[in-house]
Amino acid sequence: MQPVLILSSPVPGLMWINGRPVGELDGENPIARPVSPQGPVYLQHFPTAPGYLPLTRRLTFSGGRVLPASLEDQQNLWVVAWPGGAVEVELSPQQMQPQCPPPFSPLDLPGAALQQDGCVRVLEPLEDTVGHARLNTYRQQNGVWEILHSELMWAQGCPHWPATPEQTAIALAEACLLGLVDEARGYLSPICPLPALEDATACLPLPAPLPGGRPAVGLVSLLSPSMAQVRPMYYRASPAGGTQGTWRLDDILVESGGVY
Repeated sequence: MQPVLILSSPVPGLMWINGRPVGELDGENPIARPVSPQGPVYLQHFPTAPGYLPLTRRLTFSGGRVLPASLEDQQNLWVVAWPGGAVEVELSPQQMQPQCPPPFSPLDLPGAALQQDGCVRVLEPLEDTVGHARLNTYRQQNGVWEILHSELMWAQGCPHWPATPEQTAIALAEACLLGLVDEARGYLSPICPLPALEDATACLPLPAPLPGGRPAVGLVSLLSPSMAQVRPMYYRASPAGGTQGTWRLDDILVESGGVY
């Protein structure tokens, strides 16, 4: 498999791969370059924005895939391995004089409400397909704010059910990850069992169709503190009336883990 690096950075600068310049990152548009499927790949970012230090990192490939072990103790980069060989890499050069962020306070969150007992309640939208939110209650202990209680609700007071097969597949995965079994079953036909999502942490659309054209969405799994893998979750959908949108999933196939 031929891997393709998709390089980006929030800091503008010149990008080099294996000692050769490949272009300029402007903070928004990425650079895509194929690399060898075997061995190390050296990345160098030379910021053009003032106040940032140059950054050099190494990725090691084997069989066209990044080895998660090669990212150990490497800070200031984040890697996402997509199906088909695309590997997104974001590099974040360090500031010469880094500023410590202020301590977290739920009072700084939008819609925070201070209670008479000193707790703070905040409705925090999950920004998912259907519109779930968490009503979190924070309490300060030893100078640190901790969540005392959390309850799932609707961000807009009611759900926004999926309108397409892809949205239905993503909504199913999101419900499973939240532990909402009854909602998840509502996206399935009676003959389709709930999928086992293993160690997935999120679900999102795939940026391009997979070979063969079978519809799929992407399940995100963390392989290390600085690397995530996206696995396909294939689906088949049929139009059907119901209370949770107009589509039902007849078949779900999750590509097994252990790719790395």
